[in-house]
Amino acid sequence: MSTIVWIDEDIDKIEALVKPIKDSPEGHRLIPIHGVARARDSANKIIKEILTADLIILDIIGPPGNAHNPEERYAGLSFLRELRQLGWNRPVVILSVVAAQLAEQLKTLHVAESLTKPVRPSTLKEAVDRALKQSIDGPPHEGTGDPSNPS
Repeated sequence: MSTIVWIDEDIDKIEALVKPIKDSPEGHRLIPIHGVARARDSANKIIKEILTADLIILDIIGPPGNAHNPEERYAGLSFLRELRQLGWNRPVVILSVVAAQLAEQLKTLHVAESLTKPVRPSTLKEAVDRALKQSIDGPPHEGTGDPSNPS
């Protein structure tokens, strides 16, 4: 059984997407978190869940109204950078409307899969399965998540 943390601003709209993951024979444990800001605000409470997760599904877009501030607009990217700097090297599946536009940045953060919303539940399940297999076969990288700093 794998623990999957899902961080998304639209967490209330994902039930149909996660059904194949929750109902899988592997019996994945899914922990939904409403948005990166909430993940950061409640970090002390859920940091263990995040840092011990086998996989994170992450939307990189922050809450509405932050279109002019790239750091806030792409809050998920900043959050993923922070996790990588902490040494968290497990797979990440990006699920976002801007995933294709940020492909190069996502590569530097060693993202296992990148899907553009909207996505079919079966497509997400296949991406999660591939990413978890990567985790079993070995992490996609070691160290900080910064390819220029392999330690």
